Amino acid sequence: MKEVVFLVGSYYPKYSATGKCIGNIADEMAKSNSIRVVSWATCLDEVENSKCFYNKQTIFRTYNILHYFHLKSLHLKQSRNPIKQYLGSMIFNLCRLWRLIFMLNNDSSVNKAVLEAYKKSLADIDEHIDVIIPTCLSFETVLAAVEYKKNNPQVKIIPIVFDKFADNASLARGERSKQHKFARNLELEEEMFEKSEAVLYVANWREHIKKYFPQYLHKTVEIEHPLLLPYALNEEHKDVFDNRSINIVYAGSITKRDRNPAAIICLLEKLYIDDILVHFFSLGNAKYMIDNASRKHPQLFKSHGYISHNRLVDVLNSADILLSIGSIAEQVSAKVFEYISYGKPIIHFAYSEGDPVISVLEKYSLGKIVKVSECSSESKKEEVRDFIMENYTKRIAYEEVLDNFENATPEYTVAIIENIIRSGVSCENK
Repeated sequence: MKEVVFLVGSYYPKYSATGKCIGNIADEMAKSNSIRVVSWATCLDEVENSKCFYNKQTIFRTYNILHYFHLKSLHLKQSRNPIKQYLGSMIFNLCRLWRLIFMLNNDSSVNKAVLEAYKKSLADIDEHIDVIIPTCLSFETVLAAVEYKKNNPQVKIIPIVFDKFADNASLARGERSKQHKFARNLELEEEMFEKSEAVLYVANWREHIKKYFPQYLHKTVEIEHPLLLPYALNEEHKDVFDNRSINIVYAGSITKRDRNPAAIICLLEKLYIDDILVHFFSLGNAKYMIDNASRKHPQLFKSHGYISHNRLVDVLNSADILLSIGSIAEQVSAKVFEYISYGKPIIHFAYSEGDPVISVLEKYSLGKIVKVSECSSESKKEEVRDFIMENYTKRIAYEEVLDNFENATPEYTVAIIENIIRSGVSCENK
């Protein structure tokens, strides 16, 4: 049994996409290891109750003062008192402005206050640590692990990187800022490769590593998002929709810059299918578009906001069709692998030919790709309408899904990690 510490952003019960990937890995590793998780606080309750226990894991919450005020502002904005709402909005905007000023005047994309919070939480763990598994994003977790290793050289670091760091314009607050910080960010990535036992990465890192870090290829392993689980086999799930309707579900973030739903709403408005309901379980600064659509067409759109992952399992099990929206940044959506677990028909809206979800769904017989640029096309609306009507009752057995996507199971990734831990040496990339 090893003492393993995961460093992650949003985690149980309010998982981010990365947090859910790590949650699946931690759940599997907890069967034979002692697991502690340091996660970023997502609400004031997690600040006030900074330690909890879940599924054989000890979870510690971390935060910094700016994040505390950010959480406080969100709490105030939910008040029915207009004065508290106004105060919450002021604090929220001041926090955003401060973060923006800090990031634009920084020589890298690292938030130093976030880094210090993770470093402190690691230092506060009294027990012996054998392995630290940080995750990107946030890259601050990786740097905190590297700093910890400097004083504890026996510790093995095995980062799992999902989102881009040096090559991430959104993180750097724009393309010009990304170019300005690129050299320093590459230095930080090189430090990760140098100090790590091995680095696990998903496909969107592949070309970046080959171009900038070919000398470390022997220390890398490409993995898939470990989200494939037999959710649909859970007999305890409860139907949450009126089964007299065709229920279409989108679950995930929506923003004006990335995964903008505007064109998709327009297409769905003009499908003219009786008894269709489109449910959005979403957060993000474009949620108002869904709210407006649900007010304009309440018989067609339903805006539900955030729900817990346990509740989401019931929602996805009850859905007839699942919607996916690609990233403008051409990154694999982790959500698509969770969708595939249910064996339901999936309609994916892609912003470009380079969207990596396209190649994923080529191996999935109930997948339909729609280019966002073609959403206004009458022929495309007809294609989507036909796909829905022909497939909304169809399902793919989990065993068949598993045959095509075995590398997306948590067990597959955990086997790689445990082999690295046991061997004590770098592993060859396959």
